[in-house]
Amino acid sequence: MESLNIMIETLGNDWKQKLDYYLKGEEDELDDKSKGCVEDFLMAFLEGVRDNRVSDLQKIEKKIDNELLYKNMSDYVKRLLWVFYAFAPFRSQIVKDPQKARDIITSIFVQNVLRYNPNLLSDFEEYGFENEEVFTNFLNALGSLCGFVVEKNFCRSAIKNFIDAQTGLPQTLCEHVTELIDQNFAALRQNYIIEKLNQMEGIS
Repeated sequence: MESLNIMIETLGNDWKQKLDYYLKGEEDELDDKSKGCVEDFLMAFLEGVRDNRVSDLQKIEKKIDNELLYKNMSDYVKRLLWVFYAFAPFRSQIVKDPQKARDIITSIFVQNVLRYNPNLLSDFEEYGFENEEVFTNFLNALGSLCGFVVEKNFCRSAIKNFIDAQTGLPQTLCEHVTELIDQNFAALRQNYIIEKLNQMEGIS
């Protein structure tokens, strides 16, 4: 509730409209401070949905007091939560060998997010995944997570909060992934723009 109250105080009387702008991808209507407050609130809300904190969610729904807006907000975070479930096999590896897990996600980031290795998928066993389908889900989740961060132009602190809420990774690994993204943000942005242009031209 604290993040919701901060957002309301920051956004002012038309906070519901501004929240709706963000959910519809019209965040350009918000200044940086307002956008940051909305993002902080949505990450807190996502954690509540993920952890099934029924009492907290009921309080938020009552405060929102707008059935359609609450539904749109719920749909927004539920679309993001598939990343959390796709990361489950990787989280189990962290328990067994934290350093190996760190090396694995670094290698995958370089070969699947920053660059593209077409042979990576066949190495699923080497990376500790049960089969190609599970590995594919993880690769897609990591790529989607990084793409979303780039699309929204998150600052470093927002990146870390987003990764934490999205993946359920330990803080040290959240920081490591944040560092990977932050150090390569320009290259990721370029990849994102090229991908969007290709989609517009029907190439991919």
